[in-house]
Amino acid sequence: MEQEESTDDTWRKVFNDASILIEHVPSPLGKPVGEWSRTEQTESYGVAVAWGWLMRTKRTAEAALMLHSLGYGVEVAPLARSVIEHTVRLQWAAERGRQEFVEVMLRNQKATLDNIITAAKSGFPLTIEQLAKIEALQSNAGDEFKSLDYEAAFAHVIERLPHLTHAHQVWLLMSRESHPSLTSASPYSDWLSSEPGWQLYLTPKTTATGGEMLMTAMLCTAALAYGIVASLHAYFDEELDRLDTRISVLLAQQAGSSAD
Repeated sequence: MEQEESTDDTWRKVFNDASILIEHVPSPLGKPVGEWSRTEQTESYGVAVAWGWLMRTKRTAEAALMLHSLGYGVEVAPLARSVIEHTVRLQWAAERGRQEFVEVMLRNQKATLDNIITAAKSGFPLTIEQLAKIEALQSNAGDEFKSLDYEAAFAHVIERLPHLTHAHQVWLLMSRESHPSLTSASPYSDWLSSEPGWQLYLTPKTTATGGEMLMTAMLCTAALAYGIVASLHAYFDEELDRLDTRISVLLAQQAGSSAD
């Protein structure tokens, strides 16, 4: 049914409609049980991983908007950063294909587990059982995909997805606000030149804006990518096109308001 454009549309309404679309997504096509090849196993795993990333994107975005509404917009940065990362990874997974993106992530898991083993040598030792579990997980990484290890880095993922450069720029900003830095400290103090000295605040002096726009755009992008990975174009494409039209209208209205 054709959806009429509404002059009172909002980012939150689009976000909620995208959430409902995701919540009613059909299950991907199944495959008969049998002797699966490694390719078949990783392709099946790829859908599950992509679904997990979509759910992490959706629920983290919901948490970010909830905190934003409670006056914690400045503190939302780490969540917004995670939403961007998972959305970009989903786009990369859709572009790479099920098998290769899973193989890259298995290789990445092996490397991060190596770091845990190294850290344990100078920290709390791992038990024999813990080491056995780690080794079992690491054994899933295929050496024949070692040449793809560089794709585990976020910067290399962005290189493959130039249309998401704007998301990378926002991610860089969110990183400055997420990690201990001068930027993360600045909302809670002001330099008083007349004293001189510092005015310290219990709550940030400014309230972050634009959270709904960013979360809505990321959720729709993530849903589109999951539809590609799970071969659910028929379910997602038309509805996401409608949401994209509404997003374009909201952006135009926002640009018009700024011009005024």
